[in-house]
Amino acid sequence: MAWRTTQKMRMTSNGVKTIKDYELYCHYVAGLVGEGVTRLFVKAREPALLQRSELMESMSQLLQQPTLSATSGKITSRSDTSGPWRCGPMAWICAVEVERIAACELLEEEYPRLLKQPHDNNAYSFGRIGSHNVVIAGLPSGKYGVSSAATVAQDLLRSFPSIRIRLMVGIGGGAPTQKHDIRLGDVVVSSPTGETGGVIHYDFGKVIQDKAFEHKGLLNAPPTALLTALHDIRVLHARKGHRIVDSVNAMIQHNSRLRKKFKHPGLEHDRLYATKYVHRDGYQPCVDVCDNTTLITRKPRSEDEDNPAIHYGLIASADKLMKDATIRDRLAAEHDVLCFEMEAAGLMDNFPCLIVRGICDYSDTHKNDQWQGYAAATAAAYAKELLQAMPGEEVVRTSRVLRTESQPAPSATPKPVFTVPFERDKHFVGREGIITLIEEKLQEQYRASLSGWGGMGKSQIAIEYAHRFRKKHPQYHIFWVYAANHSRFYQAYQEIARRLEIPRHDDPAVDVGGLVLDWLNEQDAQWLMILDNADDAGLFFLNDSEPSSCEDSISERPLIEYLPSCLSSNKLLLITTRRKNLGEDLINGEQCIEVPPFTIHEALLLLQGRSKDPATGVDSSESAKLMDILGCIPLAINQAAAFIRRNQMSLQKYLAALEKDEKNLKDFLSAELQDARRERGFPNAVFRTWKLSFSQIQDQEPHAAELLSLMALFDRRDIPESLLRDPEVSDYDFSTAIGTLKTFALIVQETDSEKFAMHRLVQLSIHDWLEKAGNKVEYEGQALQRLSDQFPDPKHENMKTCQNLYPHAQAVLLQSLRSDSLKRARADLLYLVGWYERGQGNYNVAESQVLEALSLFEEIEGESSVCWLNCKDQLGLILELQGKYKEAEKMHKQVLKRRKSVLGEDHYDTLTSMHNLGRALHRQRKYTEAEKMYRKTVELREVTNGKDHPDTLSTLDGLARTIKNQGKYEEAEKMFRHILKHSETILGEKHPETLMTMHNLAMVIQAQQKYNEAEEMYLQVLESEEIVLGKKHPDTLTTMHNLARVLRDQQKCKEAEEMYLQVLESEEIVLGKKHPDTLTTMHNLARVLGDQQKYKEAEEMYLQVLESGEIVLGKKHPDTLTTMHNLATVIQDQQKYKEAEEIYLQVLELREIVLGKNHTDTLLTVWCLAFLYKEQQRYKDARPLYQRASSAFQESLGPDHPRTLRCAQEYESLLEELGIRRAEMGNDVRVGSASTMASLTAEDEVAHRTDMQDISTSKTGRRRRSARKKREEEAK
Repeated sequence: MAWRTTQKMRMTSNGVKTIKDYELYCHYVAGLVGEGVTRLFVKAREPALLQRSELMESMSQLLQQPTLSATSGKITSRSDTSGPWRCGPMAWICAVEVERIAACELLEEEYPRLLKQPHDNNAYSFGRIGSHNVVIAGLPSGKYGVSSAATVAQDLLRSFPSIRIRLMVGIGGGAPTQKHDIRLGDVVVSSPTGETGGVIHYDFGKVIQDKAFEHKGLLNAPPTALLTALHDIRVLHARKGHRIVDSVNAMIQHNSRLRKKFKHPGLEHDRLYATKYVHRDGYQPCVDVCDNTTLITRKPRSEDEDNPAIHYGLIASADKLMKDATIRDRLAAEHDVLCFEMEAAGLMDNFPCLIVRGICDYSDTHKNDQWQGYAAATAAAYAKELLQAMPGEEVVRTSRVLRTESQPAPSATPKPVFTVPFERDKHFVGREGIITLIEEKLQEQYRASLSGWGGMGKSQIAIEYAHRFRKKHPQYHIFWVYAANHSRFYQAYQEIARRLEIPRHDDPAVDVGGLVLDWLNEQDAQWLMILDNADDAGLFFLNDSEPSSCEDSISERPLIEYLPSCLSSNKLLLITTRRKNLGEDLINGEQCIEVPPFTIHEALLLLQGRSKDPATGVDSSESAKLMDILGCIPLAINQAAAFIRRNQMSLQKYLAALEKDEKNLKDFLSAELQDARRERGFPNAVFRTWKLSFSQIQDQEPHAAELLSLMALFDRRDIPESLLRDPEVSDYDFSTAIGTLKTFALIVQETDSEKFAMHRLVQLSIHDWLEKAGNKVEYEGQALQRLSDQFPDPKHENMKTCQNLYPHAQAVLLQSLRSDSLKRARADLLYLVGWYERGQGNYNVAESQVLEALSLFEEIEGESSVCWLNCKDQLGLILELQGKYKEAEKMHKQVLKRRKSVLGEDHYDTLTSMHNLGRALHRQRKYTEAEKMYRKTVELREVTNGKDHPDTLSTLDGLARTIKNQGKYEEAEKMFRHILKHSETILGEKHPETLMTMHNLAMVIQAQQKYNEAEEMYLQVLESEEIVLGKKHPDTLTTMHNLARVLRDQQKCKEAEEMYLQVLESEEIVLGKKHPDTLTTMHNLARVLGDQQKYKEAEEMYLQVLESGEIVLGKKHPDTLTTMHNLATVIQDQQKYKEAEEIYLQVLELREIVLGKNHTDTLLTVWCLAFLYKEQQRYKDARPLYQRASSAFQESLGPDHPRTLRCAQEYESLLEELGIRRAEMGNDVRVGSASTMASLTAEDEVAHRTDMQDISTSKTGRRRRSARKKREEEAK
């Protein structure tokens, strides 16, 4: 002590004249203080320690560092106090050995090694440049990249917390462009540009939809002192040039050992190849193996240019080495990147610094080590000039690096513990969005929950995140806690206590869970805890009826009591759960991150990786089909891949097995195949995994399980709440049950609706679960009864409800009937669904369903029951629409007879049968019989219901149509106007029935050739229907269709064609391409094409209609025969007479069988065949056919019907050509009066377009064919 006092007094008397004198003075002062404090400490405890002088020296050194750091910013070695640390420490980080060598060689003065903090793994060198003390930190050997740089920075701050200025100096890859002439040996310096601090973090290893990289973040701007120095040195270099070459040369001259490594390699080795040219041999130099013709020629730099040049701008940083010239150029073009490197991004936000890179390659495949030494030296030389230009006072005023969340204060924590029991999955794909959300929530809230059904990959995401987190934050403890039950949770805590060596952790009398909890809450440690499979709310929270007791055993205490409550940026919690509400409860009500199935692309990548079969291509149709079946569920894909791999089965064979039937699908997805990546004791099969959830729901919330079981028996989509409601269940219980199913993610609720849906595999697994439990029959019965009760009569006002319930009715009816008590419910539902199918044009399906209903009603109630007769009546309507007119007539007569006998003549159902019989007669063109039946029905309904009743008006409408089709247009028009007047009064002007009457009135006006009036009325109907029914409603489309017809009648063929196309487009969407109404529109579009002499197009369309009609309606259906008939006419128009004749004869034969020889449609074909013969001057063949048609028309339609008159007129013309005078014709033909002939026009089809009849006009250019336009007909 006396010696230190003497030295202090000597310096005080002589004066402190230099900085070196001041530092020595401080050294002696600190020594005196250290000796004094030591004496005070040991005097109180052990005076004998005063004899140990080294303690006093140690104390003085301990005090010296913080004291001098606080006063002058100086870092002083605890082992060497003579180091001249002046105005503040500066950090210089190097990634590889060559960079550190260059840095050390360019120090103006080098100091001995200093001590560092425990757990600091950095390698350091110390020295001075200018007035600045410099700490050179190097990464551990073999460690480099983003995460390693972050670790170096963190350890650097742990040992030297007073760091103010930071540089990262080393080598990088250049990005030469026309804008930036970057060459090997040049220097690139990060410089703030717009929104960036000079560095961007990217990831080019992730390819997303042809994007070669993902921009991940920005590096903060360097401190102001560095930016100021940067500006100064740029000005200095612009005025006087740099001294980089001089510094490098001086370094080599001073140490000749460095010459070979650090000298300039020569311009002949600076070779820039074309972007697309790839290096030929990874182990041979470019000069030996690469094509010189692909070299890019650059002008030599002049003496006035800096060489090496210094470039300021943006540097791109990633965890992977850039070796792709294409991506290099893309980044350079899009972001003006000058250089690529691998460490700067690790310092993002938490360690702002300046990046200096010497260019050693061009970031392409032509990499070599030849330029690394020189590039490292040029970068170090630039950094030296920068520091020399920076005043020491600027450094003193610069704030120290603030400790951040990822850079905690130094602490003597144990070596980081990692208890995740699974290795990182090399086949992990996708989920980047979810991982980003986890990162964001942990940063903002310190806690996050992953929720989703079992098998979605929640645990796999957590495993992947744990490994990524460990790599990014190696100083953190990472704990994996399995929380499916008490024992596994407690085992995990015991392992944590053992690994952390918490005192008394092995004491059986101690609650280890409490020890771990205390450590988690109180220790100043950094950790991430992953709580996996937290599915059972009962494990975490007690019910209100089960209050907690301090005397509860460990196994009985709720787990929430063991979860850390003191979370922070250094204490993080990640949870995986199937129960969304539990996941939210465990993170203070914050929203869960929901884990959905894979995208199809992710799913295919996983399948390919897991199956280990290169033939399992991600683009194959079989793979896509398999993903559709598996629903892109990760566990199901893993299971499929494992089965394929283990059994050496091809994907095609596996797919065929799944598609065979539902039993195969259930068996394959229930098979247990061991998976090392899943928790032991936990099912590996999809169905078995979900069974745990079902059983848990059944045990804890039985009503939710019942609701789930019922839902699984309906169609899995758009399940309306009305089907699920039970009047005996309260709103609260129902809402709670739905909430439970939603929180387990077993069902989803559609946005802003009262409809629910479930995944197909979930539905199948519930079926399997119910079958094995023996409960499926019970729930099938419930589902059937609810559909039977709620499915309404398929009338206009109920159509929306029918559409909503129809898919569920289909699903329920597919199930076999396994209970006699449900026969009535099934029969009722079959009848209603058959009725609905009839309205949709699905006649064959409707027939099948009504026949089954008929059989069930006959078994339950007998043949004369009301329900049985209703089925027979419905069946008659279906047969009628199938074109089976005779069978339909017979059935309607049978029903009518039974109803008259059972119910009486004036009963509502009896009158309905009479109406339907009149309709069947009308469809067979038996207009006289139909008129008689309709008039009788109207008479009875007027008495029973009244003249203005809607049913009476409906029958009157049928009567008016029958009269119209007999050519009595004026009478029909008068009748339609009467119906319209009453409909407007009773139903309203906008009611669909009123609009239908207006539509039919327009048709009879059109038949009288009042086209303008008809067009106006169609437009009025159309406008109202678009408002009332909607633009896509079938009735609206029917009006548009007939409006097109009236346009055609006015020779506006182009407008008609456009409207038909518009109708066709809508019908294909609304009704389907095969619906009879859609085929009718196609049929009439073909007609209008023929009118425009587009015969080939018309023929092709007729053939298309014919092909579909034969499939949908049958080859002998009247509509199919009509299409064949009109196909013959368009072939005739192309003068293919032989082909046309063959088709006419075929149609005639079939119509005589199906409709009868004297049916008007049969006679129409006879007439057309006669005209064909007449065109070919085959008069002898034509005459008997004309005679047959003319006579039969007179008998069936009457002598004044337009068709009768037209046929007679042509027959007369034929006879005249044969030279037979009128007086000689005898009774061959009767011609109507002149007034009747003048009113001759085409007959229109009725509003229901399912039945179509048409004779197209022939337009071959020959005058005599123009007469055919007048006899064109559109008959029902």
